[in-house]
Amino acid sequence: MSHFLKTLLFLSLFSAIIFSPTITQALTAPAPVINVFASKGQAPFTVLFNAQASQGNIVRYEWNFSDSNADYPLTDEGRLVGHRFDIPGTYVVNLIVYYINGDTGTATKTIVVENTLGPSGNTYYISPSATGSGNGLSVSSPWTVAQLVAKSNNEDDIPSGSRILFKRGEREIFDFGALWSIKFLTRNYPYITIGAYGSGNDPIIQADEVSTIDAAVGKGIILSDLNITGRLFIRPKFSSAVQFGWVSPGLQATIRNIKSTRIHVWGSKGVVIENAVVTGGSSLQIDGHAEGSIEYLYFNKVDVSGALSHCVYLAGGGNNILIENSKFHGCGLNTDPSKRRDGLTVHGRVNNYIIRHNEIYGNAFAFSIDSAYNSTNPSSEYLTIKEYFRDVIFEENKVYNQINYVSQIRSIQGGIFRNNLFYNNPATIFGIFGPKVDSGAIDEPTTDIEIYNNTFYGNSNPKIYEIGEPLTKSNHNDLIGNITIKNNIVAGNFGTSGKILWDYRTSSSGLFFSHNLYRNDALSTNQFIFNGTNFTINQWLSSGNDLNSQNSDPLFASNFQLQNDSPALNKGALVNARYDFNGALRSDNFLDIGAYENFSILPPPPCQENWTCGSWSVCSSEGVQTRTCQGQNSCSPNKIETQSCTPPVIVVPNPIDLNSGLVAYFSFDAFTGKNTTDSVSGKSAACVNNKNFSCPKSGTGKINKDLIFNGNNSYLHFSNNSQINPTQAMTISVWIKPISWDGGERRILQKAPNDSEPASSQYRLSASNGQLTFAIAGLNTLTIPLPPVNIWSHLVALYDGSSLKLYQNGLLMASNSASGPIPTTNYALFIGTKTNSSPSSDYFNGEIDEVRLYNRALNLSEIQTLAGVPVTSNYSLTKQLAGVWFSLRDAIISIWSWLTGLWFKIF
Repeated sequence: MSHFLKTLLFLSLFSAIIFSPTITQALTAPAPVINVFASKGQAPFTVLFNAQASQGNIVRYEWNFSDSNADYPLTDEGRLVGHRFDIPGTYVVNLIVYYINGDTGTATKTIVVENTLGPSGNTYYISPSATGSGNGLSVSSPWTVAQLVAKSNNEDDIPSGSRILFKRGEREIFDFGALWSIKFLTRNYPYITIGAYGSGNDPIIQADEVSTIDAAVGKGIILSDLNITGRLFIRPKFSSAVQFGWVSPGLQATIRNIKSTRIHVWGSKGVVIENAVVTGGSSLQIDGHAEGSIEYLYFNKVDVSGALSHCVYLAGGGNNILIENSKFHGCGLNTDPSKRRDGLTVHGRVNNYIIRHNEIYGNAFAFSIDSAYNSTNPSSEYLTIKEYFRDVIFEENKVYNQINYVSQIRSIQGGIFRNNLFYNNPATIFGIFGPKVDSGAIDEPTTDIEIYNNTFYGNSNPKIYEIGEPLTKSNHNDLIGNITIKNNIVAGNFGTSGKILWDYRTSSSGLFFSHNLYRNDALSTNQFIFNGTNFTINQWLSSGNDLNSQNSDPLFASNFQLQNDSPALNKGALVNARYDFNGALRSDNFLDIGAYENFSILPPPPCQENWTCGSWSVCSSEGVQTRTCQGQNSCSPNKIETQSCTPPVIVVPNPIDLNSGLVAYFSFDAFTGKNTTDSVSGKSAACVNNKNFSCPKSGTGKINKDLIFNGNNSYLHFSNNSQINPTQAMTISVWIKPISWDGGERRILQKAPNDSEPASSQYRLSASNGQLTFAIAGLNTLTIPLPPVNIWSHLVALYDGSSLKLYQNGLLMASNSASGPIPTTNYALFIGTKTNSSPSSDYFNGEIDEVRLYNRALNLSEIQTLAGVPVTSNYSLTKQLAGVWFSLRDAIISIWSWLTGLWFKIF
């Protein structure tokens, strides 16, 4: 039996014994799907994650971002969550979901965070003290506002990925007059960042409007750390030929650490607004209009106040909207009652709308999720479009001190309102209505709403739950149904006209109450109107309409069990609840929520000396391992046990020196546009830019930057020197990303004007007859299949005195016997062609990076290190093994160490 078959048999048996339970579980649990607007961005990069079930009903989402900072913790929960990655790197985001049947599923999403400054970008500095003679490229030579405006009007003057930074200070003012147009500063990725530098207060952008004004479709921009005296207007291209006028997909915009009197975003996808303040009489407005034109919208730590209209107005709707950790207050307080508005309003069509951890207070009205766009105007598009709101969650919010009603809800399909505090509000708290009556199309019905785990306290003359509209008004009360109200505390509310429930419908079918606590002695006598009948609290509780509920003071109902029968949670499980009930807002930062699910702390049973111990830790270098033991029935404190052990050994690789024998090295990171430097000799490799030849272009590269060769007439020329004429052995190492191999013998690297004659040839690495060829004149030629196009491949070609070898991505692909000295010539080394007189078919078409030439043959460990793959290396033995993984290949046992991240060959 071959080594390969033995290995395969071993691994099959090993997997069957060790991994079968895990594989079986993975097959029974459906994997969720993670969607994002973009998985790659510039640091700091804020991402909105949207989790969806491939099948089944998910009841809990647990995220781990592999990253944390002052604003965003390592973990979070929820169907829609946001996270900001501040440091460039690659992050694997992990998600665990729990299904209603008890199964779990997992998913991952890789997020790539790149430098704020793009590969071709520059940093431009703007200062009020600039003289007008500076080039803008340093703090000592800044631009004036006039210079910036001139450059802002021409897209070619400021490269993509650049930064435009205004000087901070005590009060640094930059006067743009009525308008600063940033239309031509929007870019395809990488985006331009407009921000600030230095210390002190954020720079003041004095302009009536900072606007993108009909920017081209699909571009983006980042704005941060600015104080804008007027409004910030993010608007895509307008076309009268498009429904609603705004061309989708609009713009991607990140607005961070901005203060403005108004922020207005039209029809854009992937909008992030965080740590922003909008104050001074206007609002934060998002206009979606066309369905899906707002694809991802994320607010975090946004403070909007003092607007005569809405604090936040989402017009036309959108998809995947998360608003969290924000404050909306003092808005809509117009002296004309007909013009009073909400703290937070959305109209139109919305999918996946989540509002959590916010404070909404002191407004005319609190919030509206309302199909209110239909119009009597015959030309209105909304005459034929049905509005709706699907998959809405409103949770853990404080809603207090409004002037009028709290909410108006229409055309929701699937809404959860949980764990909120409603305090000191007059009039209606939950106004749940059918579609709006107007001359337009009848919007979607209002159905599948759950209201649970909320506290309603200290509200005056409220209608806690108002269902439908008076029959004296035109209505669609027949389009309301399937509302569940449970596990709520309704206590301490007052007013002789106040009600807990007022259902105006002629039939109260589809309305379900259970497991609620009531104590409202100061309300009207008849606190429930249901199916046209009045009920006091006690009559209501004995009517059978509200099972397992109580008329009790919540302060003394600590033994009250709430039942969790929500289809959005684990159906039928009993939930022990504790009460955090207070007559006033607490001074801490926690929400005053009534009933918390699964948060009860039951009295511990008597402690018994019955210990359960965990696993022993890895043996330390001192020969000691520990384990933690916990007493059954919450014995405390825990105890730590220790025992002696024999430290294991690990394999530690011998050092690898990639500079030994290095005779030429071109990283291309500092390419000037005409030449680049050999890091070994300090000499330059150059190119020619004229009507016959062109220089390669700088690109993002496999490692930092690279060069892009056009496959027609671009190349690099490196003059001959003794170092690049090895005689006894040699190695060529290079990263390539070919665009096409078609059309001829594309040269990666060659030192010879002739391919075959020893007198005028030396060595080359190129395509030849549909194969990748490594040849040394007079010794031998070696070929392998051409590497794939549009993918980075690492190539190593070497001669060790007895054979030629070709490696691809750290693996030996082919070898041929060869012996004798390498011929020397006076010819130059060309990268990207054979010579500058070669036909266009000889020129390389694609990207080349990290060209290295050695006067010795590299060993396997060195080759694998350059290729970025796990290394099979020489070894020595030491203690402190952090963890190993065994691999069998060709009857050779190797060890993978989690401590070092390397493979080590044993035999």
